[in-house]
Amino acid sequence: MEYKLIDSPDCKVRDSGGDRVIQEVGGIQYHMIPFVEDNGTTDYRYFAKAQLVNGPAGRPIWFEINPKPPKMFVPVMLEIELEQIDNLLASALEGGSNYWYFITNTFQGLACEAWRKNKEGLQIVDKEEYDEATEDDDDIQTHTLNWDSVEKGITCMAEKYPKHFGDWRNESDDAITGDVFLQCCLFGEVVFG
Repeated sequence: MEYKLIDSPDCKVRDSGGDRVIQEVGGIQYHMIPFVEDNGTTDYRYFAKAQLVNGPAGRPIWFEINPKPPKMFVPVMLEIELEQIDNLLASALEGGSNYWYFITNTFQGLACEAWRKNKEGLQIVDKEEYDEATEDDDDIQTHTLNWDSVEKGITCMAEKYPKHFGDWRNESDDAITGDVFLQCCLFGEVVFG
């Protein structure tokens, strides 16, 4: 990232009273400030403000950031068809996640739809833990796949595994994408695989 010192006697940055904070990253606030070009046109550029230790007292130094702050995060509302979620869960439950999960409750119909059709959702446990447990074991950790966990799983996959989220949204998902999604729903991260 390049920085350009622009606070000088011939600096043409307008009064920053109306500047807009874009984002704070690593303790630095990035601003979008109107900048007057030599030809008189106004351009908006990204800047970070800092106070130099040996600089003039009370006078901040503005650094231009080329081309923009490292990242901007914008919350987005997506419309997702239930069929898209069911299909992704089918990829997990019918193949991608078979190596680690076991469903403990009974349900009618397809497993990939039971998360939203069953009152208690799907109760899922670690297959290895379930196989090694005795009948007296009550301490097998059960995870519930339901509306809440699916919503959290979508957010988790978008934030932590954007490649898989992009594959799903672009309809190029596979069993691995389904497995990542199911684990995001149940654990908030990929634990197996």
